[in-house]
Amino acid sequence: MNLYADVDMMKRRYLHDSALTTTDLAELLRVLNDGARRVDDYCDRPFFAELATRTYDGNGKTQLWLPDDLLTVTTLKVDDNGDGTYEITLAVNTDYWLWPDNDTPKVRIDINPESTLISTWPSGRRRVQIVGEWGYTNTTELVASVTTEVLDASETGVDVTAGTDFSAGQTILVDSEQMYIASITTNTLTVVRGVNGTTAATHVTSSVVRRYVYEEAVAGAALMWAGRLWKRRETADATTIVAPAIGTLEIHRGLDPDVRQALDPYRARILV
Repeated sequence: MNLYADVDMMKRRYLHDSALTTTDLAELLRVLNDGARRVDDYCDRPFFAELATRTYDGNGKTQLWLPDDLLTVTTLKVDDNGDGTYEITLAVNTDYWLWPDNDTPKVRIDINPESTLISTWPSGRRRVQIVGEWGYTNTTELVASVTTEVLDASETGVDVTAGTDFSAGQTILVDSEQMYIASITTNTLTVVRGVNGTTAATHVTSSVVRRYVYEEAVAGAALMWAGRLWKRRETADATTIVAPAIGTLEIHRGLDPDVRQALDPYRARILV
């Protein structure tokens, strides 16, 4: 669960009113989610970090281009004989290199010619297994607030120093667990635990909290699309909106040209 823009961003740009009903909050989160997923679909890549195990076909070559953005590798194994068992575990640098060398996300894996375990990727379906962190970025920022209670692995009400440091729709990181903030009441965050492939775990009092941040253009595009949906709901999703202060607006069908312009540099590359 990931929204690239949060409820406070929507309120500042489109509502200019801090009072929201429960129904309003649910609708805001819905259009923000729609905006984020439209961004993912248009760019053919997600912009959030997710832990997952993925398998790929081998190509019999020394270079393997990935259709997914890779951030970090936990384990990389190959099935050398097609029996469905990944018998060979490869080590980074010793057996393979991630490319590009000095940037993320990683989009290709090269066999080290000095490897004693493998000289090329085995040919065939589902020959390569990667356990790792996937996505365009895993950038986070430190939040001033810390947790003010011991958390077990199932509690969904997280007490923090100051609820005003957060906003509904944000994804936070406590230790190695990601949590999605569904709503906030004073200093209690109501969260979904263990999202994006992470595992719900116990956490001590005064645990550090980090918040995921996304590419500025991506967040802006998602917010723009969500704002359009929010305003159209006031006119039964009409394509023409009459606003006395600014005149008549004609709504483009599909993604707004400004959204496309912001996102075009982030569209997934064609694999070779």
